[in-house]
Amino acid sequence: HDTPTHRNKECNVWASQVSSDCSTTTIIVQDKGATARLYDAGESCRPETCSIACKRRGRAHAHLKECPGPSNCPAKMFPYVRHSNDKWEPYPAKKLDLWLCRNYWHSLNWEQPLQVNAEREALQLISKCSFICAHPSGHPGEVEERFCKKDAWHTGDHEFTCTHPKVSSLDIVFVCDTTGSMGGYMNEVKTNTCQRIMNTAMTAVKDVQFRFVAYRDHPPQDSTYVIKTSNDAGDFCNATELQAFVAKLDANGGGDGPEAVLDGLWDAGVKSKWRDANTLKYIVHIADAPPHGRLYTNGCGDGFPEGCPCNLTIEQIATVLKTKQIRYKLMKIGSSINTMATIFRKHITEYEESDLTGTLDLTNKFVGILARDLQVKEMDVRETK
Repeated sequence: HDTPTHRNKECNVWASQVSSDCSTTTIIVQDKGATARLYDAGESCRPETCSIACKRRGRAHAHLKECPGPSNCPAKMFPYVRHSNDKWEPYPAKKLDLWLCRNYWHSLNWEQPLQVNAEREALQLISKCSFICAHPSGHPGEVEERFCKKDAWHTGDHEFTCTHPKVSSLDIVFVCDTTGSMGGYMNEVKTNTCQRIMNTAMTAVKDVQFRFVAYRDHPPQDSTYVIKTSNDAGDFCNATELQAFVAKLDANGGGDGPEAVLDGLWDAGVKSKWRDANTLKYIVHIADAPPHGRLYTNGCGDGFPEGCPCNLTIEQIATVLKTKQIRYKLMKIGSSINTMATIFRKHITEYEESDLTGTLDLTNKFVGILARDLQVKEMDVRETK
C-alpha cells in the first residue's frame, strides 16, 4: 500500500487460496447479490478503493502480509495476526500472515478506511466476529442477531443476542440417484461416505437418526422402481440399519436422461417422520441428472417432456422444506443439472450446493456439511517490491 491516500487499490493484487487439489478459483465480487466483477489471482484490485473493498468484505476480514520468518512471525506476538499455512496465488512459494483489518492498516502507519461518519457503522462491524448462529428455528428479527456479538478472533465461546432452545438431535435423509451412471458414486457411498458422515454427526450430536431414499425413473423408462426407501412408512433408523440398506443397493437402469428426482425429494420431505424444531434436519441429495420436464431439459431426450408423471413440482417441495425447516444440500455431479440447480436455488430457502469432481470428492464434501462456520475466502495481499 504505497500510495499517499486511500484510493484505487492499484498497488494491491487479488490472492486466491489454493485448494487441496491444487486448483484455484476465480474471485467473484458481488454487488447486492449480483456478480459485478471477476478477477484472477494476481490481477490488480482496481477499480476498488480501500474503503469500498473493506466495507464489502465486512466482518472479521483479514489482509495478507508476507511473514518475516519463524523467529519473527508476528502471529507469535499478537492476537490479531494468524500465520497462514495455506498457499496463495500468485505467491505459492511465499509464507503469508493474516492480519485483521484495523491492525493491518496500523502496521503500515495508516488509519483504517471508513473513517467518515456515514461509514462508522460499517467500520464497527468489521471489527466483529463473523460466526453465524445456525440454529434450525431461524432468525425472524434483525440480520445482525444472527452474528456472534464478540470481537473478531476472540477466545472462548461465541455469544449471540438471539435465544433458541438447545439443539439436541439431528435428522439426515439421503436422497440418491441409483441409475446406471451412478455406479462409482454408489460404491463410494457404500464404502466411505455413510460411515464418515455418521461418525462426524454422532460426534457432535448423540441423538442422530437417518433415512435413505433411492430413486430411478417412471415406467416405461425404468421397470425396477421409481423410489426405494430404507423405510416406506417414513421411520428413521440408526447407523447400522442404514448401512445394511445401502449395502444392498446397486446402480442400474434409468432409461432416458432425466430421472424421478422430484419423487425422491417429495418422499424425503413429506413422508419422513421428522422431529420437532429442536432438531437439525438435512436432506443430502446426490444427483447427476435433472427431473423430467421442459423446464429442466428443454424436452431433449425426455420421455416425459410435460414434467413429472405424478405432477410434482419444485414449488410444492420447497414449501414443505421451508415449513419443516429442512436444509437442502445438493451434491452436484457434472453439468447436466446446472439448470436444475439454478431453479432449485430460486425456490428452496435453505439451499446449498457442492460441485463434485470425482468419487472421492463426494466423501470429502459430505463430511463438511454439518460445519456452519463462516470462512473468509477472499483475500488481497500487499505486493512486495
